[in-house]
Amino acid sequence: MNYAAPAISRLLALALIATSASPTTTNPTQQGVTAPATPPVPAAWSGEGCPMAFNSGTNYGPGDVVSVPKTGYTLLYQCTTSPNYASCSMSGFEPNTGLYADQAWTVFGTCTGIISPTGSREFVTLADTGGCPAEF
Repeated sequence: MNYAAPAISRLLALALIATSASPTTTNPTQQGVTAPATPPVPAAWSGEGCPMAFNSGTNYGPGDVVSVPKTGYTLLYQCTTSPNYASCSMSGFEPNTGLYADQAWTVFGTCTGIISPTGSREFVTLADTGGCPAEF
């Protein structure tokens, strides 16, 4: 008696049923399949213009904000506070691209333009009081 033939027939029948129950399509709008949604763009920040772009050779501290250009907008990231702020300047923690970026940076918003330059500092000349003070 050959038991292999009925087992193979049952497997083949199950495969045909599974195939007909879930047809495949190359068009994602057919058969109720939807294309993946694009992530929403974060809200614009309240500051004026965009801060400096992230630079891997810069030391960043807690609360520092950097910009990262994306397609169609510029994304802002803020360096976290203790204990992970020391990682903001390390390789592998770069905002948007680093493997561990989410441990050191948080998305802060979006921006457009540049920050206006600040005015020149005003230097005050001190009055000459006659040289160095006397020794103690």
